[in-house]
Amino acid sequence: MPIITGKFPNFGRSGEPPGGDDLPLRVAKIEAVLPMMATKADIGDTKAAIAESKSDVIKWLAGLIFAAVALILSVTAFMLNRALPVTTQIPQQPIVIQMPVQAAPSAVPSPKPGPKK
Repeated sequence: MPIITGKFPNFGRSGEPPGGDDLPLRVAKIEAVLPMMATKADIGDTKAAIAESKSDVIKWLAGLIFAAVALILSVTAFMLNRALPVTTQIPQQPIVIQMPVQAAPSAVPSPKPGPKK
């Protein structure tokens, strides 16, 4: 593999750092922003808050899905009860057969004891 020596092409750049010779000004701007940047503790707190809110969202979604299914089942049951004809059978009255009352067979009258003599 050949070793490249010499100057590299600058592709239209001057070779100077961006921003010109204002290095102290650039450093001052960076140092002014540094206190506002997030630290590892801040990022950890943010991750914990995101995880907690994610679990809250999952709980709400589960509750909403349960409520929606219950509502759909209730409406379906109501509509099926209203749409289908009601076929209630009227209970028949009991059949009562009355037999004519027959005279009880009379017993043979026993002779009455007469006066004793």
